[in-house]
Amino acid sequence: MSTRIIETISDDITIISILGSLTSIQGVPALRSRIDDLLSQGRNKIVLVMFGTTHIDSSGVGEITSALARTQEKGGILVLSNLSNAVLHQLWKTKLLSAHTVYSTLAEAKKSFQS
Repeated sequence: MSTRIIETISDDITIISILGSLTSIQGVPALRSRIDDLLSQGRNKIVLVMFGTTHIDSSGVGEITSALARTQEKGGILVLSNLSNAVLHQLWKTKLLSAHTVYSTLAEAKKSFQS
C-alpha cells in the first residue's frame, strides 16, 4: 500500500492525516518535506492524525519525533491524534510515547490549541 498524506486546514491549525506506511521508503521523506514546508511558511500548529497509519518503522518514529523538535524550535506545537495500534505500539516500544502529546480524537487535539 502506498502512503498518502492528506492535509487540511482548520482555522490556523494544519491537520495532516497519514494513510498507509510510515517508513524510510514510504512516507517519511514526504512527511519531512511537508512539515518543513509548513514551518517555513510560519504554519506551526500541526496535528498528525494517524488512525490510518498501518505500519511504522523506526524511521517513521524518528521522523515524527524529529518533526516535534523542529516544530518546537520554530515556536510551534505538534500533537498526535487518533493513533493506530501500530503507531501506539511502536511509540511505546521505543519509549517515545511520553515525548509526544497524544489525543484520542481530532476534536480534542484541535481544542488543545485554544488553551
